[in-house]
Amino acid sequence: MPSRIEDYQLNNHERSRPNAFIENSREDKRDLCNQQLIALHNEILKRRIFTVEQIAKDPETFLMTQQIKRDLDSAMLIKQSIFTFSCALNLKIQNLDVHFGLYMKSVINLGTEKHWPLVMRAASLEDMACFCMTELSHGSNVQGLKTRATYDPSTREFILNTPRDQDMKFWIGNLGKTAHIGVVFAQLHTQGKGQGVHAFVVPLRDRRTHQPLPGVLIGDCGAKIGHHGIDNGFLKFSDYRISKDALLDRFFQVADDGTYTSIIPTKGKRFAFVLSSLSFGRTMMAHATVNIGFYALNTAIRYGHLRRQFSNNMKIGADESVLINYQLFQYRLIPRLARCFVLRFGQDELVSMYFDNRDKLTDPKFNGLKLFHALITFAKSHLSTCVHRDLEEVRQALGGLGYSQYSEIGPSINDHDINLTWEGDNKVLLQQTAKFVLKNAYNVMQNKPVQDENLAYLKEYFEDMDEYKAKITEDFKSNDNIVRVFRGMTAQTTFKALMQMQQQSQQKGMYQAYQESLPFSQNVLSVLFGETFFIEAYLRRISNVKDKETRVIFDKLFHLYANYTIVDKSGDFRDQNFLSSEAINICKQNVIDLCSELKEELIPLTEIAEIDNTNIFSYPDAYERFITKVVQAPNSFSKLENRDIILKTRGI
Repeated sequence: MPSRIEDYQLNNHERSRPNAFIENSREDKRDLCNQQLIALHNEILKRRIFTVEQIAKDPETFLMTQQIKRDLDSAMLIKQSIFTFSCALNLKIQNLDVHFGLYMKSVINLGTEKHWPLVMRAASLEDMACFCMTELSHGSNVQGLKTRATYDPSTREFILNTPRDQDMKFWIGNLGKTAHIGVVFAQLHTQGKGQGVHAFVVPLRDRRTHQPLPGVLIGDCGAKIGHHGIDNGFLKFSDYRISKDALLDRFFQVADDGTYTSIIPTKGKRFAFVLSSLSFGRTMMAHATVNIGFYALNTAIRYGHLRRQFSNNMKIGADESVLINYQLFQYRLIPRLARCFVLRFGQDELVSMYFDNRDKLTDPKFNGLKLFHALITFAKSHLSTCVHRDLEEVRQALGGLGYSQYSEIGPSINDHDINLTWEGDNKVLLQQTAKFVLKNAYNVMQNKPVQDENLAYLKEYFEDMDEYKAKITEDFKSNDNIVRVFRGMTAQTTFKALMQMQQQSQQKGMYQAYQESLPFSQNVLSVLFGETFFIEAYLRRISNVKDKETRVIFDKLFHLYANYTIVDKSGDFRDQNFLSSEAINICKQNVIDLCSELKEELIPLTEIAEIDNTNIFSYPDAYERFITKVVQAPNSFSKLENRDIILKTRGI
């Protein structure tokens, strides 16, 4: 009897090309993404899951409360009240995020009533839009952008120019082939004076021919590591004139004669409002990132219950044991799954914080969201970094099969890689968090109040450091003790960094002292501060769990995360002389014990994370599914086209 592979080859089955997205060219992938994006949106409107008006008024809820069934060709099933990516994980349609999350939010936050028709056209996809901020020579330093918008009072128009090639807009999602309109960030100049970076709604392509408009040069950024379905493009302006109404002028106005006015007094504060739309982008990215981690870890853990290697007694011929029984395999994955739960629960709290306060983000008189901004910059940076490492570990844990494109892990690594950079470089972003924490530590040292009660522990630690540390025990399975450890470590690292900067500034100046403290002090304290908040948020969330057995599992997940994190940061804990080597050894043993205790709970845990386990290695018949993928791939049984080269070596 022929095997399944031989049967497939002999019968020359008609191929449905299930792996088309993997095998297709970059252009085909982009066409497929756009087709599915439009089909998805039409289905949402057809079923009245959202109306155009609802999308226009609340694009955040539209993006954050939908999950798309991954095989889009068979169904368009939208599940509400599930926070996840606004795209199928295997198709990477992040065009939605740029269009609704960045373009629309910018117009809503910064525009006025005259701009509302633009919002409605975007909500219905009548307009396809992009978000033009980054330049080839300017990424993180947005205030240094070179694109210039000069007001001409004689025609009541702004003239857009790109001074040099290196000042072109670059990496702009949706721009290369798709968008015909975008929000463009440029330096506003009027009456001979620069007023800083402002946002403009700019037509880019002719709506009928889809060709770039005169004075606009658009091109594709070329091959990338991942996200091949997104058409990142570049953009240059040459004396390109746009209407005065193109300025998004909710907070800043230019009169017909060129007079500039604003209700916000300083350039720095005006700049903060210009960037207000990024808050939601970072919130959404951090939340989606955790779900990517869940999906990958769920796949590897379920595969670990299937894959058999070696035997427990190492005897030849004995039955092989599943991978999940081995401590090394457990250590590679289970602590990371525990971390995903802590990060997810903490990020849920940040999402709630955003939705509770989003109207205040654009209120010039409100100054109470400094904690949120510090936390969301931490979350975007830390969560994407953790998940990137998780993906790498999952790839290796799947062995050779993890190297196959059909495992989805390799493409996920490539696609996720950009999350470490866009919406702010991860290392640079942490400086914003550090400044917030250091400012509050300085207030404590000056006997001033902290800016938020979540940092009250800084004052408790500073008032009596010895007493604070004396209350810490070696019981690292006590929730209260764990919280005290992380609070104390955050406080000690922060005050030490602040005092070192003050001392070094006397010899080197504050700027140089600040720069030198970044690698070993500020980034460390930023992560510790964020982890402390997420730990407390997790405990607040699980306090609502009424079932005792379920609560025990969530407590164990928390203890595993905390002990694993202490072990992972053991160098920092020892460098600060905060925990002894003996205490860290206790944490190491706790990690091993907790992994073993949680082993039997893993499958249920992978099923409560609201992530569809559709990866082929998540199923009991994983090998059959994998073989089907392989034999149905285009040209899997074809001969080498230029086989003459091989035949010549044989003298044929």
